[in-house]
Amino acid sequence: DVPIETLIGNVQHFIMSDNHDKDDGLACGQHICSIYRTKVEQFSVLTPFLIDALKNKQKCICAVEESTKSEISRIIREKGLSPEKCSQWGQLSLFIQKEAYLRGGYFTAEKMIELIKRFQRQALSEGFSGLRITGEMTGDLMNMIGSHDLIKYEVMVNYFYPNSDVYLLCQYDESQFSKEILLDVVHTHPKIFLYGRLVDNPYHHPPDIFLKPKRKETPAHTYEVMVGELLKKII
Repeated sequence: DVPIETLIGNVQHFIMSDNHDKDDGLACGQHICSIYRTKVEQFSVLTPFLIDALKNKQKCICAVEESTKSEISRIIREKGLSPEKCSQWGQLSLFIQKEAYLRGGYFTAEKMIELIKRFQRQALSEGFSGLRITGEMTGDLMNMIGSHDLIKYEVMVNYFYPNSDVYLLCQYDESQFSKEILLDVVHTHPKIFLYGRLVDNPYHHPPDIFLKPKRKETPAHTYEVMVGELLKKII
């Protein structure tokens, strides 16, 4: 009764875990994105992210679509854990993305950073060893937030994360975003899970450079070139 997607995802999970060991740095204080084309690629990253958090006594907050929320609960059960019990003792919180990003009916980067800081203080005060947050970005969500404000948030996060007790995983379905937006996604994340595999990102821009008012725009087709070069680093 196990779906074939789950079996394939588990194989990719082991490959990705090997990369974890080699990198020796995927822990709190990280701001990483996952750019994926399929659900298999998405969950090859998301599954170990969640299970590692729960097994290592870290608080985990997920802002995802309804279908992803159901899938997360199913996967946690398959791993021998109870999503209900994890939620009851405060270790796991599953939100629909709009509930998280549009609290109060609007979105600002500053408000989201303050919310993350509050979640971090809460996690540590409750005795957890750290905090993991994952947000599933979609085209519909971006249209409600606005592309400028979304990327501004991604940039501002990089001021906060070093030396924090938070590990943030931003999820982007490649098919739902323009190449212009995906370029900015690449520029704002020091490390990337590209199609399920971890790679150091040489195209990351430090926040100060990225926010310059006269920053030169990169042609959209450059995204495909960047992806090709990043895939070479993985292979």
